Amino acid sequence: MLKITIIGRFLSQQEKWTGSDSGGTDFGNHLLYPRQALVDFLNAQGCRLYSRAELAPECADALIVDDLDHDLWRYVQTLPVELPKLLICCESPSYALESHDPQVLSDPTWSQIMTWNRTISGPNVTHYDIAVTGTQLDVWTPDDFSPRKPKGVIVISCRLYEEFRGLVFPRTAFCTALADAGHIDVYGKGWPVQPGKGLMGPSANKLQTISQYRFALAIENSIDDGYVTEKLPDCILALTPTIYLGDFTTAQRRYPNTFVQLRGLTVDSFLDAKFRLDDEYPALQAAVQAARNRSSTWCDSVHQTFRDTFLKLPMREGRHP
Repeated sequence: MLKITIIGRFLSQQEKWTGSDSGGTDFGNHLLYPRQALVDFLNAQGCRLYSRAELAPECADALIVDDLDHDLWRYVQTLPVELPKLLICCESPSYALESHDPQVLSDPTWSQIMTWNRTISGPNVTHYDIAVTGTQLDVWTPDDFSPRKPKGVIVISCRLYEEFRGLVFPRTAFCTALADAGHIDVYGKGWPVQPGKGLMGPSANKLQTISQYRFALAIENSIDDGYVTEKLPDCILALTPTIYLGDFTTAQRRYPNTFVQLRGLTVDSFLDAKFRLDDEYPALQAAVQAARNRSSTWCDSVHQTFRDTFLKLPMREGRHP
């Protein structure tokens, strides 16, 4: 049996991958479920996954690093050179800067690197599309485009004014202004509950909440090449056409014609996008339905990339999975 230790930017020393839904449906549809398939693959290869507290990395046959911060990067550099190390870059540069630092990624420490970031390249770098759980799980999704509230909706996981990185802070001000003008309702943890101003408080179920509205607004935490997260596909699962700001090229490749572009965080940009959404609405509905029908494939890229990359690791003592 091969022993694999996993450490990560957002993992405590006692944690390892699980298939949970990350603690609340307002964060996305079973956000961590795609990792369960990776655990199943490792088990099928005769591997056992350990947390750092369970098995020190220097005693393992290989190390998986799930995103980096400065301290974790310094720690990894102290580990034996011969220990195979797979870095999986998941978060945006706003939250895991070292996972996107060319100097860090070009360091010979890494045996293999997986990243969604298409600006990163190298002989040991493989790109993937960020996994999103689709309808392969038994989750609630609407059956049709039933009559809905005429305004838009956005469900935000970040607490109000808690984050200042990337687009998070300007997104907060933008959404507050749109809600105050009656264009959208905003749901989010830590936000004031002021329904008269369009601030609705936490969402008990993100997909159910979105499905009550004619359209959704989805804004990524940052705009980076390849960074398209659950924000847009969650709207697709809720059968809701979307006004979207993010990496338009990747979004169009993965979820074609399901959204209209938001070209800036201004009210005028929103009104322009809303005009285009109204004009294209029947076509958007058809594209959203077609995309949801394909949602069971939304994890395929990361799963296949992980399998291929893991099998390339030069296991110590010639032991290969």
